[in-house]
Amino acid sequence: MSPIFFCVSINGKHFVTTEIEHPAVMQTFSYLERNGFEVTYVPVLESGQVSPAAVAAALRPDTIWVSIMFANNELGAIQPIEDIAKIVHSHGALFHTDAVQAFCNIPIDESRMGIDLLSLSDHKIYGPKGIGALYIKNGVNLHPLLHGGMQEAGQRAGTENVPAIVGLGYAAKWMHDDMHTRTAAISDLRDYFENRILNEISDTKVNGAASNRLPGHSSLTFTRVR
Repeated sequence: MSPIFFCVSINGKHFVTTEIEHPAVMQTFSYLERNGFEVTYVPVLESGQVSPAAVAAALRPDTIWVSIMFANNELGAIQPIEDIAKIVHSHGALFHTDAVQAFCNIPIDESRMGIDLLSLSDHKIYGPKGIGALYIKNGVNLHPLLHGGMQEAGQRAGTENVPAIVGLGYAAKWMHDDMHTRTAAISDLRDYFENRILNEISDTKVNGAASNRLPGHSSLTFTRVR
């Protein structure tokens, strides 16, 4: 995300994110704070979801960038991405989402949802490790972080890792084509597991929202564990 921050920083110095982002995002924001930028960290509800109103309240005249994860990696809570994107765009800022957990697990329509930039990682969909992808909406111009070549449409210098790129594409197609059948089966297994736990172990609860979450996430609290 760093090249995006530096290319838009000429228009402002303020960014908005949440308190539950992955370290890959949180540590990037920490780095930017050490270099003169300002970041507002929006809290989340007990469900693990971000309130669009809380995001709106965090925006300032100099806000240029908002980054909200599509779905949480601990609770699986799916965020109201489309609603948040509308608020961000009405303010004139860019909207980025970390979709590493959500990609190929729930339908994503970048255009309809108003996403300007979306990042994903191949190892989460059984593809090769060490490769990811960044969706960039038409009209969003970035400055490269690495220089020395015009690879990847001038966005990242260096010889492309063709086998990994092919692997990412194949893994994405395979996971997408099977998404509905696969996620339905995983959801059934998760629900069965949680129902057995809740029915057989007292004082146990599911953390976060019981609905509107990714199929493969289950977070439980066992109150009697010491």
